[in-house]
Amino acid sequence: MPVKSTLLSSSFLALLLFLPAQVVAGALEQGVDAYDRQEFELALSLLEPLAAEGLPEAQHYLGNMYASGGGVVQDFTEALKWWSLAAAQDHTASQYNLAYLYHDGLGVPADIDRALEWYRRAASHGEPNALYTLGQMYAVGEGVPQSRTEAKRYWQDAANRGDPDAQYDLGLLYSEEDGRDQAAALGWFLRAAEQGHPYAQYRAGTSYYEGRGCTADPRRAFDWLKKAAEQGVPDAQADVAAMYARGVGAPLDISAAVTWYHRAGRSLLSDGRRDEAMEILDMIAETDPGSDSYRKLYTEIFGGASAP
Repeated sequence: MPVKSTLLSSSFLALLLFLPAQVVAGALEQGVDAYDRQEFELALSLLEPLAAEGLPEAQHYLGNMYASGGGVVQDFTEALKWWSLAAAQDHTASQYNLAYLYHDGLGVPADIDRALEWYRRAASHGEPNALYTLGQMYAVGEGVPQSRTEAKRYWQDAANRGDPDAQYDLGLLYSEEDGRDQAAALGWFLRAAEQGHPYAQYRAGTSYYEGRGCTADPRRAFDWLKKAAEQGVPDAQADVAAMYARGVGAPLDISAAVTWYHRAGRSLLSDGRRDEAMEILDMIAETDPGSDSYRKLYTEIFGGASAP
């Protein structure tokens, strides 16, 4: 339940000034631990006095609480205040968060120039999210001249620091626009896929299936496509179904094929891709005529009508 921020007495703050450094560090650690356990009332009581005394890490977490509404009433203006104080002390995560508020106009009027300023400051410290976002902005020309070269530079830096979105976008860049270096593309897709990025898993699967940047390997293709399918990627779900139906890269299993076709059809409908869902319906009919999944998907596509 949200609690009110308490007003700190001047005597309490004065006492805080004379506490040994290890005591302050201990209180900060306890406050962060309480935050991580979502014990927000305790976290607030420990972090707020430290934030008021200028500790940037405490200010950062207090900003997080106001931004998310964890233990306090959600208030982006208060989040802006605390992240601004921490960011001014070169707290990298707060610099990125502050940029995000200016970018999206949360707690402050949207200001792309201020957003860029803070993204760049965070990026100068190697903050992967800031590097990735700057890459996106250069890719589409948002607030900056459009430049695929600059986009690639920022994505490369973020990808090298382990950001899976940057790794995925860099893979797309290599596979589609940057000389079509499919081996490099697959390498980046795999790095993102290993971190659980669903669309990178899908791309890795299709690369192994088609032999793009590697020797074709249906079994490895199936393994990555199955991971993507389990995360809800509809095209991966359809591919997994087809591989089960043909026994390619996986055991021949008509029941599993129909189940995955049905899931693919439902996912496509959810994405507004009705025509493709109807194609899936035809695939179910070819794979297992008269199946229950065919009737269910038909009803879902045609708004309650019974299958013929």
